[in-house]
Amino acid sequence: MTQTEKQIMKDSPEAEPTLQTMDLWRSASGKFFVDKKSAERDGYTHEKCPICKETIIRKGWSYCDGCRSVKAIERYNSYPEKEYESGMVFSDPYDKYFSDLNEAIGFCEDEEIEISALRLQHTEPIKYQELTSEYWSDYMTEDGELDKEVEKKIEEFNLFLNEFKSNISFPVKIRVKP
Repeated sequence: MTQTEKQIMKDSPEAEPTLQTMDLWRSASGKFFVDKKSAERDGYTHEKCPICKETIIRKGWSYCDGCRSVKAIERYNSYPEKEYESGMVFSDPYDKYFSDLNEAIGFCEDEEIEISALRLQHTEPIKYQELTSEYWSDYMTEDGELDKEVEKKIEEFNLFLNEFKSNISFPVKIRVKP
């Protein structure tokens, strides 16, 4: 206890609690809330889509399926377009990677859909993450170190990773112009 802190003993009148009242909101499910908005939100399970104002959606969903599709197409169409040269492409509506544009075209033929339905995006390769001694830090003492031979092998492995052409890609916000 610091010298400026006031001492209040257990049996002191100052330590006596006081009864306070407060208004609470009871939701339709029977839970109590301090604010009305939380009680209202707890009391319902469905609502109307905030965009089309017609379709009924479950609480917690942003939009109905129809509006979500429209928004996804609008978002895709807002991306700049670039001619396809080479590399992997990604289809967001199908959540599928294709090794190249020819594979995507073959998929469209098999599924009997137009290539535009895939809404293809270019991808960028991702480099493999280098391995560090930190990977094992949770299993060592605070001042522990890896064996020098292991550290040397990690360095060799990381050199290999940096020279290795990655086959992992991530979609970028650029539309493929077939």
